[in-house]
Amino acid sequence: MFVMLIVALLLVISVLPFFSQSVEGEVTGSFWSGFRGDLQNTGRNDDMQNEVSGDLSWTFDMENDTDSSPAIGPDGDIYIGTAAGTLYAVDHGGTERWKFETDSAITSTPAVAENGTIYFGTSDGHFYSLDQEGDENWVLEDPFEIGIYSSPVIREDGSVLIGARDLHSVNPNGTIQWSYSFGFDGVIISTPAVSENGDIYFGYSSFGGIMIALDSEGDMKWEFVLDLNAAVRSSPAICDDGNIYFGSDDGSVYSLDGEGNERWNFTTEGQVYSSPAIGEDGTIYVGSADNNMYAIDPNGTERWHYATGGPVRSSPAVGPEGMIYFGSFDNHTYSLYPNGTEGWSVETGDSVFSSPALGNEALYFASYDGNLYATGYLFRLNRTEYEEYLKEGSINETLREAFEDEGYPVEADAELFEKEEEAVWFISEDGERRYRIALGEEDLKIYAASGEIGSEDDDRISQLYRLHIPLMVGIVFFVIVFRAPQRSPESRPE
Repeated sequence: MFVMLIVALLLVISVLPFFSQSVEGEVTGSFWSGFRGDLQNTGRNDDMQNEVSGDLSWTFDMENDTDSSPAIGPDGDIYIGTAAGTLYAVDHGGTERWKFETDSAITSTPAVAENGTIYFGTSDGHFYSLDQEGDENWVLEDPFEIGIYSSPVIREDGSVLIGARDLHSVNPNGTIQWSYSFGFDGVIISTPAVSENGDIYFGYSSFGGIMIALDSEGDMKWEFVLDLNAAVRSSPAICDDGNIYFGSDDGSVYSLDGEGNERWNFTTEGQVYSSPAIGEDGTIYVGSADNNMYAIDPNGTERWHYATGGPVRSSPAVGPEGMIYFGSFDNHTYSLYPNGTEGWSVETGDSVFSSPALGNEALYFASYDGNLYATGYLFRLNRTEYEEYLKEGSINETLREAFEDEGYPVEADAELFEKEEEAVWFISEDGERRYRIALGEEDLKIYAASGEIGSEDDDRISQLYRLHIPLMVGIVFFVIVFRAPQRSPESRPE
């Protein structure tokens, strides 16, 4: 019995390092949990530390095009669906964590809860809940009568709003909390917005368009009816003062007050599929099929417009210093300054319908070329001043302090590895943070990096040896001590 206990102890000791190294660490900061980033659909990330650059950090091949936009979980992982029905989880360094296959296209954007649960719908009318590792919690087919094109929204009580023909509130366990039915054929493509007092706003499209307001229990408060052929596929955004902004297929952007009264409408020259974003100063940013991105004053007058080479159906995101990010059907994703001048643009291989998601470390967006893109380095250091510290081994104290000054703590026992002439990598001992340092002519640009690249592979190999050697010793010891006694030739049966 004592020997068996020793063997069991050896097995446990050998496995512990493997599990301790394979647990993903958290990425600090807020997360872009769904289509428009927050419950009010403002499309704004006020917690970003740095302006996002146009430097391409990485691309991830999804092997199919997508109408879906990225969502970012609390651990920094990015979630996005494809037209082939695959939901991908990609870490913040661009490496696939897992994928979940369905039988139909995923055209809307997933929503991610604070506990890591992922919710999304498919075009064949199924609504899924997955855990953080990509395993199915449950799937609903009833009561959805048509495909799901609206993106789910997670309310503060954990319930999930999802639209199809009707609007439903679903409990985290997959039961229906309540449903709001319109009683006639139509579809919800618009993603609901939720006000601070719990009221729900969303667009409905049938022969024309309707903006609907419900209370938190799903009871009608008011409706704003548009003309025929004025479908509302744009998602409403709620300003701090309670005013609501949305676009319509009639080419207009509408502003309503909290009681459903029209304040103004602003006319563009094309359909407004794009959903508005609201800047910190109240400016409304929205794209149009007339190829322009518009900035509209809260009183409804135009501040400026920026012309691209194709329709702008992507919904803008607003980041630090009021920078605006969006995609266009001219195959580019753009960054604009608050005055409407271009900061940078990134060219992709096809149209950009997908809307960008602003993480604390990068801008994520997808293209019809089938790729998920990440742009943005974390910060820069002077190469002349710091290059001498880029030597294999432990992180130099001076370099570590430079990272901490930029808001990116590095453990004292972090390790630095050479990767190639143009870049080096380092990883903290506990595996929570991984960085890539790119060597420019004058600067060192620091990016988030994946745990599946660089000398981390060597570390994983050594992990396997640490795992397997004790296992083998234990097994051999067990066989020697407990092997069955061999029969003598005389005792063998004939």
